[in-house]
Amino acid sequence: MWRKTSETKPPFSSPEPLAPPAPAAFERPAPAPPAEPRAVKTMLGRAVAVKGELSGREDVCIDGEFEGQIRVSGAGVTIGANGRVTAEVDAGEIIVEGRLEGSLRARQRLVIRCSGHVTGDIETPRLVIEEGAVFHGHVEMAQPVADAASRPETSGFETAVPRVERKDYRPVQVVASEPAR
Repeated sequence: MWRKTSETKPPFSSPEPLAPPAPAAFERPAPAPPAEPRAVKTMLGRAVAVKGELSGREDVCIDGEFEGQIRVSGAGVTIGANGRVTAEVDAGEIIVEGRLEGSLRARQRLVIRCSGHVTGDIETPRLVIEEGAVFHGHVEMAQPVADAASRPETSGFETAVPRVERKDYRPVQVVASEPAR
């Protein structure tokens, strides 16, 4: 008796055409994920300031201040977001989230995160610089070097690949910084 009469409408019909979606604003790409999560075994905290030489065979994270020389064979060095380092660094992998000034040699790869600032010369087979990171210096892309345990110990920053001096070679300075707005 009091039945409502049903209107039959197709489920997707509308009298007005749908407007296309508004263009999305420019979005920054997501930061590159780390190669493999590493368990940090040695940590220098924010309130720590060290001057001297740091060497070892396990991963190191520096979130404080360090000045000197860092040699970590077959492991990684991470400069945390609060880290301020002035050093010559030689490690398997180097990740920079804070500020680092000096010569860097990463035997596997070097990553400068979007919050990182690096001033100095880099030698590595693989380099990742995220958008927003700042780098001032020179880069030498070298062949991957075998793990330190499988080769004789060397001092300094020698490479396993002999260098060839070429007269027509000119080093190129690379400066990466955030674009002007």
